[in-house]
Amino acid sequence: MTTQDRERHWLPALWLGLISSTYSTLLITLGAGRIGRDAAVDWMQVAMAYFGRDILSASPTWGAILAGIFVHQSADIFWALVFFGFMWRWTHQLSPWHILIVGIPWAVLTAAIEYYLTLPWLQPWLMMQVPYWTALSVHLST
Repeated sequence: MTTQDRERHWLPALWLGLISSTYSTLLITLGAGRIGRDAAVDWMQVAMAYFGRDILSASPTWGAILAGIFVHQSADIFWALVFFGFMWRWTHQLSPWHILIVGIPWAVLTAAIEYYLTLPWLQPWLMMQVPYWTALSVHLST
């Protein structure tokens, strides 16, 4: 395998991450009200993961909302880079149907890692206000 062969799978992985993270961002934003959440406040709270407590305000600013979306997008892109980039040797030969089948346990795993490992680490700043099923449903749909 040449260097070019090893490197060319990262760009599609990045594009897939960007597409799927944009889809999940829209899904979260449009679905927040259905479960009694305020999407703008949620994005501001998510922004604390990278930007700390200083990003909080009485009402979410556009900067805080965009920062939260950036945090979410970067996490989703990270998972796509892991799946399609780092694990390329195993995933590049999968058909769309196989990706769908493998994607289900992958969604469960990544949602669990984010919910049970990452978010508890952020608990001093970001209090959990949503159940695991919301994270899982977003990961499954993406």
